[in-house]
Amino acid sequence: MPPLETITLHLTASSIEAYCNALTRRSATLEKRVAALDALMTFIATQTDAGEQAKAEFAAIRQTLHTHFELAHAALLAERTERLQRALSSHHLPTITTLYSSLSRDAFWTLLGRVVERLEAGQLSALRSWAADWMMAAKQRAKQATPYPDAIDFGAAGIDASEYLAMSDLCRYLGVE
Repeated sequence: MPPLETITLHLTASSIEAYCNALTRRSATLEKRVAALDALMTFIATQTDAGEQAKAEFAAIRQTLHTHFELAHAALLAERTERLQRALSSHHLPTITTLYSSLSRDAFWTLLGRVVERLEAGQLSALRSWAADWMMAAKQRAKQATPYPDAIDFGAAGIDASEYLAMSDLCRYLGVE
């Protein structure tokens, strides 16, 4: 078997700090910055042998990356929370659906929790009413669009499945059905 060809990387906490700062300046979006930092953390963790991982230098590099990742992740969460709050306030279903589709259910519910905390009682009541009305109208249209008495057809009613799922989760979160 031929010998493995390898390269050696020399990393320090300060070189990682400089890289992360440059990444912050040149990342087009927060999503891309978070993804890049996550990929780098995974790469370093999986490509460093156990002996190197036991060193204080490795811990410093990992902590530097983790700090930058957490800052970027918090900024991304804040930005998405703002977007969701604006979309919910204006009942802008395309933005709600886009955010819903790009997140896990848990992440979407986390954002909803952050938004709901910011709402006044009247705003929350209006949101519940809008969501419940939307769901009732969607189900009614879907029932009318099918030729079968015990079925519903969202597609035939012109209701996008991802919109329905987003609104269904919103209703579930808000406790309206």
